[in-house]
Amino acid sequence: MSNKILERHNIHLSDTHSKMIISGWGEEAYENSTVERITYLSEGLKVKGYIAYPKNDSKKYPCIIWCRGGIGNNGAIDTFTARGIYGQLASWGYCV
Repeated sequence: MSNKILERHNIHLSDTHSKMIISGWGEEAYENSTVERITYLSEGLKVKGYIAYPKNDSKKYPCIIWCRGGIGNNGAIDTFTARGIYGQLASWGYCV
């Protein structure tokens, strides 16, 4: 079985959405984290997801595996939500 990241791109939000992240999750969540949209290969299938980590990526951090899921859009994580929730967890010193 071969799993590897095929693509990764930093999430860039509009000014309005960035202000909403800061208002809802705090400035630390926005300023002290990096959140990326990724595409990885899993058993031959391309899977889209997100990865977040503290801006200071020079040391090892504990990891939280966030199982995405739901039916349709119920429970789905979109770019805005990933930037907020995952960004906050990353600002606390976790990789998500």
